Order: sequence, then structure tokens, then C-alpha cells
Amino acid sequence: VELLLAKARPSRLLAGKVVGVGVLGLGQILLFVVAGLGTALALGQVDIPPGTYGLVAEVVAWFVLGYALYACLFAVSGAIAGRPEDLQATTMPLSLVTMAAFFAALFAQEDPSGAVARVATFFPPSAPLVMPMRSAAGELPLWEAALGVALVVATIAVAVPVAGRIYAGGALFTRGRLGVRDAYARAGR
Repeated sequence: VELLLAKARPSRLLAGKVVGVGVLGLGQILLFVVAGLGTALALGQVDIPPGTYGLVAEVVAWFVLGYALYACLFAVSGAIAGRPEDLQATTMPLSLVTMAAFFAALFAQEDPSGAVARVATFFPPSAPLVMPMRSAAGELPLWEAALGVALVVATIAVAVPVAGRIYAGGALFTRGRLGVRDAYARAGR
């Protein structure tokens, strides 16, 4: 990391990692979908209902937004861990948030117009998981979709520079666990 940081700013290094892994993940998803769907269509095993392609585009867009948000947050968790042994402790709070978002999505699948689904629509960590389900069920009013997207995009806009700064402060720290505030302050030096 020291050699890379001598040539690139930490925020660019973080952005490169996030974009590189994201493009690879999106490529894998698209490869599986194209291979599976292409095979099923070629064999006449599936009939695509109208509106499916729009929903697929929406799911891909939510994947990109969700990935951008979670990648920045997990990068911060990784940057404040000085050793691999500390990763579990630094990522645990974010893992719990991720699990809560997943359970909210399960509730949204069962009741897309219910209270849990509606609240999760406006909570940025759960919106990428809940919104496609509500949209597919036809239970997502346009104003809720727009507000949910705006909240996720605003959260990403705040998370990216903050994550870059914390990453910069924690990337070279190797003596145990570093607090988020300490990593943020170290980047200012």
C-alpha cells in the first residue's frame, strides 16, 4: 500500500478498487443472466412477460447504487482495521445493518405495501434491496421511488468523500484497530 500511495492519492486508490470490483461483479451478474436467460429462451423453456426488461434495468441500476454505497462503507471498515484479525470487529456493525436490510427485503417481498417495506424504502442501506421488490409488485408510488433514489444518491455523495478521507487516514495504520474519528483526523495531517 505504501508504494501505491506514493503515486496515487488515497481517494483515487479507493475509487479504483470500488470501480474495479464493481465492474467485475456487474459483469459476472450479467454473464449469468445472459447465459441462463439466453439458454432458456433458445430452448423455449421460458416466456418473458411484458415489462420484464424494464424491471431488469431497474434491478441493475439498484445493484450499482447499492454496491456504491456498501463498497464505500465496507472500505471504511477495512481501512480502520490495522490487521486482518481486526476486520471482523470493524465490519460487524455494518454487517448487522446489511442483515437488517436483507430482512427488511424479505418482509417487503411478503408485504410490499406494508409498513416495513415503506420505511425501508427511505433507509439508504435497505432501499437497494427493497425498491426492486416493491416495484415488481406494483406497490411503489412514483414519489416514493424518486425520494428513495434521491436519499441513496445523497448518501453516496456524502459517503464517497468521507470514505476516501477515512481510507486515507487508515490505509497506512498497522498497529491494531483505529477508530473512525481517529482515521478521519489522521487524514487531515
